[in-house]
Amino acid sequence: MSWSFQESDPMGGAPGEAYANALKFTGMRPEHVLAPESIQNSVDARASDKVRVRFGHVKIARARKADFIAAAGLKDLAARAGQLELTGTHCLSTLDSPTAPLSL
Repeated sequence: MSWSFQESDPMGGAPGEAYANALKFTGMRPEHVLAPESIQNSVDARASDKVRVRFGHVKIARARKADFIAAAGLKDLAARAGQLELTGTHCLSTLDSPTAPLSL
């Protein structure tokens, strides 16, 4: 897998910072901001009248973490961390630390 980064459309559309901005300055934890958006996207894309959304949380480290980082292409994303305007601590800064858990 590899990340594909698109340039902003000069005629409009949602630029990448629109997604980052939604997580900034809300006073809420990022997962609390993302959960309603994920649910709404699921409802919008539903194939039937009912939608079931389940959230889970796990922490992985060592070999499982390394496998996930490779499968998700997170090293490519980490290389662009400066452009993402991330605030606070984030997992991209600890990708090279096998014992620092990765929260999913």
